Amino acid sequence: MKLTRKRILNGISSLVFDTDIVFCIGATLYKEAPKFTESTVFLDNNFVDFFSVITGIAMSTDKRVLVIVEDQYLLRHFNAILQLAVSKCSNLFMIVIVTALYDASIPQVNLFNSLRSVKGVLFNSGVLAHDYTHYFESAAAIKQLKKVYLYTVGPVVGVAEVSNNKLYANVTNTITTDFEEISEFIKNKKEGVSEPKSKSLDLDKIMKEK
Repeated sequence: MKLTRKRILNGISSLVFDTDIVFCIGATLYKEAPKFTESTVFLDNNFVDFFSVITGIAMSTDKRVLVIVEDQYLLRHFNAILQLAVSKCSNLFMIVIVTALYDASIPQVNLFNSLRSVKGVLFNSGVLAHDYTHYFESAAAIKQLKKVYLYTVGPVVGVAEVSNNKLYANVTNTITTDFEEISEFIKNKKEGVSEPKSKSLDLDKIMKEK
């Protein structure tokens, strides 16, 4: 079965819990993706590193945080994977949809599949790395992946490879365009958010004691 972005995105929607916070990043993906939960943010600026912001959100909430991106976005911000890894956030999940293209509308091959072992590179960065491609080939397999996801502990990066780059850009989603909107989104998600365990240092007090 030929896998399109649309098919993979619909499969991912079966894995999502109502309480999940979902970030879907990419000018192509947001036009094809369903609204996964009420706490879904669609972003289309490929030149902004949202990984760092999302990692910070995951560190301050008990809810599961799912990030959906294409491979070209991961390549551009790969250094942020190290932050994701060292965060040790058990509630942080990422699914990378591999198209091997920079832009679906202007097909230019990227370097993602030129890496000798993508999963090896990710694993050596400090995250669990899984290949989910075959799970999206049937409804029965997606049910199996849902069971796997239920017991998976993050931070984890799953890879799903597209075999048909046909676009189904027929979904209208609201795009979050700047960090102010993301800040408002975070403020509205107070439920499940916990205060940091360690208090900030009072430098003036420390200096006086010295």
